[in-house]
Amino acid sequence: MFDLYLLLHPVHDILDQWLETHDPVHRFTNHMFDKADYVFSNKENYDFKKVNEMGPVVKFSTWAEAMPGLEFHPTKLTIMRRLSKSEAEDNVIFEMKWEGATRVLKVNRQTVDDELDGEDRHLTELNMYNHFLQSGLYTMGVGIVPHPYSYVHIWGHQHLGWVVHREHWPYDSWLQQFTNPADYPRGILLEYIPNMRLPMNQFTTQNIYDLLDTLAKVYAAGVVHRDLKARDMLWDGARFVIIDFERAVLFEEDKLIEKAGTMPDLHDLWRSLVLHKW
Repeated sequence: MFDLYLLLHPVHDILDQWLETHDPVHRFTNHMFDKADYVFSNKENYDFKKVNEMGPVVKFSTWAEAMPGLEFHPTKLTIMRRLSKSEAEDNVIFEMKWEGATRVLKVNRQTVDDELDGEDRHLTELNMYNHFLQSGLYTMGVGIVPHPYSYVHIWGHQHLGWVVHREHWPYDSWLQQFTNPADYPRGILLEYIPNMRLPMNQFTTQNIYDLLDTLAKVYAAGVVHRDLKARDMLWDGARFVIIDFERAVLFEEDKLIEKAGTMPDLHDLWRSLVLHKW
């Protein structure tokens, strides 16, 4: 993954050097941050002279059909619990059952900034997951992104179906933040992965390597996350899984990956660890 970043040395070599000077058991929890911890942006490792350098060519490993759309009906789904924080304004995420099958439902909401910027969070994330179907990164149970099953357009406030199914009205309960009658909620149904994180005091050397290797695999498939936080890296006991691609950028097949685009996520992820914000 050396050629994915604007670095003078391979990522694992930089990590090895950093790890040599830190507690071999508690890499992050027994450590006070200092400037030397910015190992991916200092002059010894960051290549300041090649900010326009391109990375490898994007190649797809398989071909697959895009995820199908489902016909919404309020009796088909049961909301089990909310997984996202209540204060999030741009999306809501639930553990739910769709016709009896456990899924994660992510409903993106357009914000004022989205409207001004001409962005569509739902379509962006839908395109990313359709791309992952082609890349082979989604393989259920072992993939590094959740398996995307389908998408659904939820009835808006004014849909006549609510006259018959008023008892399932969601806009004063699980979709209460969709207050604008013009809102037309759109959701993506994903593989359910327990919302767990590997505690910092349990990180092993191999976990650190695996975490950054997982990120590199997403880049190699032509996707740059652009909003990577610790909460976007789930841990199921054996693997890291990356989620939340509503702001991601996709490099098309046979296009070169822009190295300058991959560096911010690497910096953000590393800061989450060394600044104890994991």
